[in-house]
Amino acid sequence: MKKYTTEFPGRLMHSFSLPVLIASLFLLFSCAKDEAEPENDFPEIKKGEGVFIVNEGNFQWGNSSLSFYHRESNTMYNGLFKKANGEDLGDIFQSMHIHQDHAYLVLNNSGKIEVIDPESCLRTGTISGLVSPRYFLPVNDQEAYVSDLYGNHLAIVDLEKQEVSGEIPINGWSEALLLAGNKVLATGMESGYVYVIDPANHSLTDSIHAGPGPSAMVKDKNGHVWVLCGGMYDVEEEPLLLQLDVESLEVLQTIALPGDQTLYSRLSVSPDGKTLYFSGQGIYAFSINGSSPEPEILISPEGQVFYGLKADPHTGEIFVSDAVDFVQKGKVMRYTPEGSLIDHMEAMIIPGDFIFY
Repeated sequence: MKKYTTEFPGRLMHSFSLPVLIASLFLLFSCAKDEAEPENDFPEIKKGEGVFIVNEGNFQWGNSSLSFYHRESNTMYNGLFKKANGEDLGDIFQSMHIHQDHAYLVLNNSGKIEVIDPESCLRTGTISGLVSPRYFLPVNDQEAYVSDLYGNHLAIVDLEKQEVSGEIPINGWSEALLLAGNKVLATGMESGYVYVIDPANHSLTDSIHAGPGPSAMVKDKNGHVWVLCGGMYDVEEEPLLLQLDVESLEVLQTIALPGDQTLYSRLSVSPDGKTLYFSGQGIYAFSINGSSPEPEILISPEGQVFYGLKADPHTGEIFVSDAVDFVQKGKVMRYTPEGSLIDHMEAMIIPGDFIFY
């Protein structure tokens, strides 16, 4: 396996310890087994007609699952991987990425990626040899990167062979991945940095100190990158939003986030690239045009445990999940861009992400 350089000019890397956060995550996901999945029919899945839901499942119970919401029929279909393949998906379904004719299902605690046909959900391969994978990003037609909780590196995946072909050392826990121009950006949850990688030679070329717990990134209508530094349990730095110029790597704006000891997550962007959404003490909205000096609560939780969040790139509707008590089946709600509830439906255990197909 190839290892690539970690040398780069300029800024130094720094790391924080995360014992409290890791212990909290373990407590969060160690719960009881789920009841049997509903026996609804398998959907007809076609591009532009629905949304995949990543149901994380409980830590070490192996009860993660894949759901699909069909827009026209307003129907939720659960347990698709198991129905298609006759076996459980794995332990902690962290994320999913659709590229060309394949869907890549990242199983964090199982240390693998299941590759399926997105319309039949039949397995077409399995990528193993990963430590604790988080997110998957194709960087060209032949290769993809995978971030990792414990691996201290980004894994390089050969897409044709469906196997790990190398690694790029990263300081600690790597999280979000974003392709921006000819660069790949990777957030370091522990270090507080955004790392800059040249995918042409898999070299780490630079880094930018962002803030505490950089966990998510999106591009706005101007092509600038926004980084959500949502805070850490054992770090005193205040959470913030950071705007970066991709070409110069200059920090254009730093927006302090409201709330005392609030942790933020799940950054998303509206279809027109003008409004950012993220989760904290409710669902926040922030206009990049500066109509408001700070983010404002768009949707109040009202007793719900907001967990997953993403704006539909086709309709602009905001999909939000409620993890309930992290033991029972979760819920998925649809809101208008103005924050009005459209409807809600039942998913499976800990719905955490949405992939629009």
